[in-house]
Amino acid sequence: MATMDDSPLFVDTNVLIYANVIETPFHDQALAAIKAAYQTGRTLRISHQVIREYLVTMTRPQTFENLPRASVLEQVDQFIEQCQVADDTAAVTRQLVKLLGDFKKGHPL
Repeated sequence: MATMDDSPLFVDTNVLIYANVIETPFHDQALAAIKAAYQTGRTLRISHQVIREYLVTMTRPQTFENLPRASVLEQVDQFIEQCQVADDTAAVTRQLVKLLGDFKKGHPL
């Protein structure tokens, strides 16, 4: 029987940023969560959108000191190597629309 820990873990942009920027208030928690999942062999997933958002956020001026652009690009290469990157296709969008139609909970559009 599969447990919650067997399921893939989707890592959102904010979590990646928290884990990689020491000055963020959730740095330790985000880094620990990602490390724990990775070390136990849990599949980590990100999307192309997460990659784009991470690149934009980490390369524009911030209240924290930015890493060199080359370092950010190396990080993204590591994310792509160590995580499953979810396809962002028309079929995925259609499935999302179907799911939102099937489940009536949540905020109205």
